[in-house]
Amino acid sequence: MAFPATCTISAQDYSGFLSDQTSRIEAVLARYLMTTEPYSNTLEGGTFAAQNGTQLLTVVPDRMVSNKSLVSPTLLPFTQICGNQGVAGQWGQHRYTAQLGYDRGRSPDICVNDEFYVVKDSLRNAIQQLKDFTREYIMADNRWQILSRSGTKITLNASAGVPADVISGGSIGAVDVNFPGGLPNCPLTYEFVKYLDIHIRETLAPDLFGDGAGEYAVLITSGAQNERLRNEAGVRQDVLGMVIGGGSQEKTLLKNYAFVDYPYRGIKAGIDWRPIRFNTVDGNGYPVAIEPYVAQAADTGLVNAVNPAWALAQYEVSFLLYKNTFRRVVPERFIGEGDAKFEPQFVMGELNWHYVLDNVCNVYGDFGFFKWQVIRGFQPIKPYLAIPILHKRCAQPMGLQSCVNFPTTISA
Repeated sequence: MAFPATCTISAQDYSGFLSDQTSRIEAVLARYLMTTEPYSNTLEGGTFAAQNGTQLLTVVPDRMVSNKSLVSPTLLPFTQICGNQGVAGQWGQHRYTAQLGYDRGRSPDICVNDEFYVVKDSLRNAIQQLKDFTREYIMADNRWQILSRSGTKITLNASAGVPADVISGGSIGAVDVNFPGGLPNCPLTYEFVKYLDIHIRETLAPDLFGDGAGEYAVLITSGAQNERLRNEAGVRQDVLGMVIGGGSQEKTLLKNYAFVDYPYRGIKAGIDWRPIRFNTVDGNGYPVAIEPYVAQAADTGLVNAVNPAWALAQYEVSFLLYKNTFRRVVPERFIGEGDAKFEPQFVMGELNWHYVLDNVCNVYGDFGFFKWQVIRGFQPIKPYLAIPILHKRCAQPMGLQSCVNFPTTISA
């Protein structure tokens, strides 16, 4: 439905309800915050204080220099102890900056007279598609910020002897480092992940998710890569071994399956069903990412279809993430000062209905649209503990084998 180009909708927002003129449209109007994706679950949240500019400086203390041996500590004889305060240690800090960024969008105009005649639930389904897009967009933002701002980056190479051979950065305080360069030439293996995890624990003393014996790092991969790693790790055999003769807890473990629902050997898996895939890298070793969707003509308008180039890409990105790598911060609630008052700004990825009855464009009150807005800062805390891994995609064995034909006749 086309409207005059001179029409400008006033900035009044009637969120939370539809007028009598549009009550026939069944629509979900509540704000919609999307957090059900693997990257959000690894990030801390927070607020960006108002009226302090758009750049946030973060000062993070790190491991203290004690000036004491951690190989052969020397304790003094217990004499003349009074007044001895010991040797002073040294404490350094890392300084990182975070910049507020934003994006906005809206749905096509929704006309009550058009919607009155459509098939039942078509608008409801369209609104769900908007919600799904919001979730996927926030996930893509989280994922790319982790990739680009990370202080430890890996391009897998089959000739590596130790994890350090394929790492760029990987030191305390590192942030915004480039990839080692070149294209990866081998797939991600569970054996490499375990040795990488050991290397990180030995060299960077990461904060871990969970506690006690249940501490773990999170490995986020595509669905096919996750299946490959689980089969290589032998999770199935270990779980079956625990269940045989076991009690209810072991049977529950078998049903939930380790590695995704539960940590396995210090690694808990997450699955990204739209991972970053690529065929080339740029001059800094960054993947030249392929968009997962392409616009395709439908019976009316356009729809997103899976991009064949993405589906058949030769390489993809997985992530090994530890706790306290980044904090995703949003502006605190601010509605103005003095006589200058504004509508509250919802900035965490919500979806809101926008409808205005006026004397220029919407005289009959018969159309409106949904709008979304995201404003966030990505604050580094320990960015060197977020590790994107570039690796090759390989054909997966699917158990399909040729066999001898089944006889169709019975010989005498």
